[in-house]
Amino acid sequence: MNAQTPRRGIMESPPGAETVIDGRRFLYFAGSSYLGLHGHPEVIEAACDALRAHGLHTATGRENPPLVDVAEAAVRFFDTSSALYVGSGYGSNSVVADALEATFDAVFVDELAHYSVRDATLLSGRPVHVYASRDVGSLAEVLRRHLGPGDRPLVMTDGVFPDFGWVAPVSGYIEVLTDYPGAALCLDDSHSFGILGENGRGTFEHAGLWRRCAESSPDDTSGIRLFVCGTLSKAMGGFGGLVPGSEGVVQAARDRSRYWRGSASPTAPAAAATATAMEFVRMNPELREQLRYNIRAVRQGLRDLGLDVADLPTANVAVQVGDAENMARISCELEERGIIVPYFSDYSDIPKGDGCLRIAVFATHTPDMIERLLETLSTLL
Repeated sequence: MNAQTPRRGIMESPPGAETVIDGRRFLYFAGSSYLGLHGHPEVIEAACDALRAHGLHTATGRENPPLVDVAEAAVRFFDTSSALYVGSGYGSNSVVADALEATFDAVFVDELAHYSVRDATLLSGRPVHVYASRDVGSLAEVLRRHLGPGDRPLVMTDGVFPDFGWVAPVSGYIEVLTDYPGAALCLDDSHSFGILGENGRGTFEHAGLWRRCAESSPDDTSGIRLFVCGTLSKAMGGFGGLVPGSEGVVQAARDRSRYWRGSASPTAPAAAATATAMEFVRMNPELREQLRYNIRAVRQGLRDLGLDVADLPTANVAVQVGDAENMARISCELEERGIIVPYFSDYSDIPKGDGCLRIAVFATHTPDMIERLLETLSTLL
């Protein structure tokens, strides 16, 4: 295996705790099916029913029953007045930036933000400034350096970072932004939806700020506005992007977003599967509790092996063991033993260096599976 190239196998089953790749069944600690729903029978059956009833796609149409079902399921899950379902989580950051349009003067972005966040900042048409990752002091300094009197900043960042599972210090950011009336903070919560917070609503709920986010209006610039977006293709077990929030932010996105107006809607089968999966998550909170139990078990087990692993509530865990060549070796030897843990030399939130082994924890991993991972890994360190 080349130390600079992740493994590219052909996945021949839905992603889950056990996954078939290139004809071989593996114990799978990769990807992002954190709640293990992508192969759930109810989710698959919903997609099949929608395909038979509605065809593959609406073509240039904007709504059909499965698409409406996703928005309604999102309103129930996130306890918001509205939600906008779009074709891709990648584009959801641009949707929010477009919705805010004339209400900010410059964008400030975390230096390790996901590619989708960075692309949205560039498309915003405003000056873009970078601050040190998850560093409240750096954000404060960059704001002071680049904003004039009355200027309104838009801060964009991941809520949870995709490899290391770091959580953005949103309360600290909001404290800094109080000096800038009309400021906005937007999180890409793709790796947090369904996981963090009492009800799985993400990073803002985890920080005790969900109601404030749910009620923020894009055009009310009297205080600090909070917005969130992300994909439904990870823990939620579906596909497509989501902007949950107030009627104001959804209507502004419909009115102003070029992405919304110019891109195709998700397919009917994907939408039906997504609505079913999201409702399943809402009605089965024990699934999230099982995931949290597994996260604690994996993170503590890795620390017991002497690895530097933070005590975080997130399901994506980065492990660094020696240099790139050593980590690529470990990934290959785990694969030979029937376990998939990918090595990544480069991704949006990996600082320049040797990369990391990325472990994804699922609610459907059993204690025996976790024990097998840790025991096998202990022989390879």
